[in-house]
Amino acid sequence: MQELVADPLKEFFDAIRSPKTRRYYELRLEQFLDYAGAKGDDLAQKAKDFTDSSRRDFDRTTFTINSFLQEEKARVEAGEISASTISIYKKPPRALLRDGRHPD
Repeated sequence: MQELVADPLKEFFDAIRSPKTRRYYELRLEQFLDYAGAKGDDLAQKAKDFTDSSRRDFDRTTFTINSFLQEEKARVEAGEISASTISIYKKPPRALLRDGRHPD
């Protein structure tokens, strides 16, 4: 039996209806994947690398997301960004991983 291999970035974008939201999510997702050290030459490769890695080490994925958000919260405290911006940074990584095995 052939194993089904989904394209995580395609599924990510398929779930977003608004072109404006898509662009915001794409920018924030790329920032997160760079922070997480995902490997690849483009966003699709980085997304695949990160989702594959997250399936192997869920605890590390959770730590990475939380660490990223802590840094963004520090930016709020420093007055660099507004507190409402945190949700814009939180949603893309979680949406990328939403497949029933990752936190929502």
